[in-house]
Amino acid sequence: MAASLSLLTSSIFLGAFVMSVDWQSKRVILPQEKVTYEAIITSPPVFKNNKYTCDITTTSFTRTYKLKAYITTEDTLHIGDRISCTSRWNEPRNFSDSQHFNYALYLKRHGYAATTFITLPTTVPEVSPSAITATVPEAFPSGKSATVPEASASAPISLYPLLLREKILSLLLPSRSTSPEDQSSAIIAAMLLGDKSQLSPETKNDYSSAGVSHILALSGLHISILLSILSILVSRLNRKTSGVIQMLFVWSFAILVGMPISILRVCIMFTLLIIARVFGRLSYSINTLFVAAFMILLFSPQSLFDVGFQLSFTAVFFILLLSRCFMARIDSKTFRKHRKKIYLFNILLVSFAAQLGTLPLILYHFGQFPVYFLFTNIFIGIFATAILTLGVITIAVSFIPVVFSICQKTLVFIASTMNSYTHFMAALPHSTIQGIYLNLPQVLLSYALIFLLIKPFIPKKFVH
Repeated sequence: MAASLSLLTSSIFLGAFVMSVDWQSKRVILPQEKVTYEAIITSPPVFKNNKYTCDITTTSFTRTYKLKAYITTEDTLHIGDRISCTSRWNEPRNFSDSQHFNYALYLKRHGYAATTFITLPTTVPEVSPSAITATVPEAFPSGKSATVPEASASAPISLYPLLLREKILSLLLPSRSTSPEDQSSAIIAAMLLGDKSQLSPETKNDYSSAGVSHILALSGLHISILLSILSILVSRLNRKTSGVIQMLFVWSFAILVGMPISILRVCIMFTLLIIARVFGRLSYSINTLFVAAFMILLFSPQSLFDVGFQLSFTAVFFILLLSRCFMARIDSKTFRKHRKKIYLFNILLVSFAAQLGTLPLILYHFGQFPVYFLFTNIFIGIFATAILTLGVITIAVSFIPVVFSICQKTLVFIASTMNSYTHFMAALPHSTIQGIYLNLPQVLLSYALIFLLIKPFIPKKFVH
């Protein structure tokens, strides 16, 4: 008991120290005058209201700065374009109608130094990967305007995966539509490679109202489906070799899609599982989940306030908890006799556990509850499996034009059908209960009540 308390206390102090250091490193004194600089576009530019919204990273100073940019130009912008511009850097501000979301704090926690409005008469040609180097010239003089004497082809290393992701999407969906009416391509891009830039607000609202918005965010579900496909291909190899191949695949995929928190969690947990298998130990437990959370927060402490981090870890925790509670009461004889029924019930239980565990946080952040989430999730997993599996096959057969065309059209059809199904569920009467916002004490009280209700069913050796 004393050791546990000491470990908990040490973790709290370590977390406070790391959080303080990280927050200080993100502080930037913005100049009062306009700044002349060069930058690289590092996120998919989204065109709306006659301007592009995207992330840019400066390449003109000894320190790189990440900016949220709103760009007006007659040209078409892409990831990897290098721009030369003069603009004023502004402190991030909240939207006037944002009552429950602190947008300014969100930007600061995610490393944005400022927001800026840019008008470009022309753009510098797109930077090829071979032209990108890691050199950064002069320092940024706080409080003054900075002038870049000459072009410097520099960019963050994270640009390489983004460029590769764009090439894969161009290969997979050569004629993808970006219109709000046809969202099939946007859904495929989001589910396969985490590119949600082309998702319309209506589509996001449909998936949220139906209780399946998690399907649009890369998570353990997507990784498990992709790993199932890979495990078939490496099934003839021994356990250690196949495990290492799968681990390399998981981390490569995580880098490709931009290392979102939900994927990082899967990567760390799966790596620990592989290491445990090598030493003949079982590792997939609540301890593994806590180790993954600790490692992420150690290197990115601001992730604690990220909605994706909170929902991802809370959902997995409750899935592990309720699944153990259920399986602890099923003996081997009953399991063999009712294997199919138990498997079906476990699928429903996973969806219920994730929704139950994240409900207080969802009400805290979004103030709405999807009523038909359990029914929607019954079929959404089938759609997700079909899209991910066919997506991999489509990429694999891209060198065979006829087969590729058939797979690509089938993939778009499945995505369109899933969209129609989700829209139908979201359009049902009373599909969501809205306007129920919880404050922090109410969230804590809700979790205390949930634990009191399920405590009698928790097996004694749950944490190991």
